[in-house]
Amino acid sequence: MDVADIITEYGAYYVNSGQNTQRLHRQLYYENDFDELFTQVQTTDTVFQLASSVFTRLAQPFQTDFTPLGDVEFTPAPIMTYGLKADGKFNPDELENTWLAFLASNDHDRATWPFIRWLLETHMVPKLQEDILLNEAFAGEYAAPTGGTPGAAGTAMNGVKKIINDHITAGDITPIATGAFSTDAATFIAEIEDFVESIPERYRTQRMKLVMSEALFARFRKGQHVVYNQYYDKVAETILLLYPNIEVHGSASLGASQKIWCTPMENAYCVWKYGEKQGDFGIESEDRSVKVWTDFRKGYGFVIPGIVYTNDQDLAA
Repeated sequence: MDVADIITEYGAYYVNSGQNTQRLHRQLYYENDFDELFTQVQTTDTVFQLASSVFTRLAQPFQTDFTPLGDVEFTPAPIMTYGLKADGKFNPDELENTWLAFLASNDHDRATWPFIRWLLETHMVPKLQEDILLNEAFAGEYAAPTGGTPGAAGTAMNGVKKIINDHITAGDITPIATGAFSTDAATFIAEIEDFVESIPERYRTQRMKLVMSEALFARFRKGQHVVYNQYYDKVAETILLLYPNIEVHGSASLGASQKIWCTPMENAYCVWKYGEKQGDFGIESEDRSVKVWTDFRKGYGFVIPGIVYTNDQDLAA
């Protein structure tokens, strides 16, 4: 906890001048909109087991002889969950004799002080979701932590980028060639339309969200205005006009990546084990300090990798 600037500005003492939490402001946190793209599942399993099935050709010309044709093939599609946690330790006594002392209390149990509830609701719960969004959900690549040392950002789980790229390496997904996207908004619209046109017809007519970075999404909306402005009273700016079942979705999780991807929502899974604990923090007093923590398991995956459509950019895990 750093209250040095508060003490420098307002003094190392507390004078009740009506200050309260309404005078404490914070910067915005990103909300985790990424998970909305997935079918949500709660499980008690560390690995959530799914499978896909495919049937070979069945129709044939008529004849009186019985000629069996067609068979069904099953493919396992396990989705791994990864353990994530948040640990914090705070000494609320540092608030006393400062302008922030309204967050303190006379109770010996520091865990009951107003500071702890304020900290959880204002910072720790939303910050945890932002961290998962920006570092793990898309860009994460799991690395085992060193005992006793906090793990590095982006190492808590395999995110969607690595999952897609691993499927590309395995030959399960064939990326659509786009090259680096044009910085010209109108040209970018044409590139996105070409990408969608490369998706097999049976799927490009299905409802899907085409996911891209916030920067590319802004370019897309600008291009829509430039190319199709006269239709804007009829079509939402997130809808690809030539393929109205494809809705473009910008997510901060992709950072500066040029990768785009889409798949039917029923093919994309976000799996939680103990997911209810992500907003349920344990609180424990230790001497005059307070420990605050939570832990849960989470993972992403696709049942049929072959119907995940992505481009040939940002292929490094």
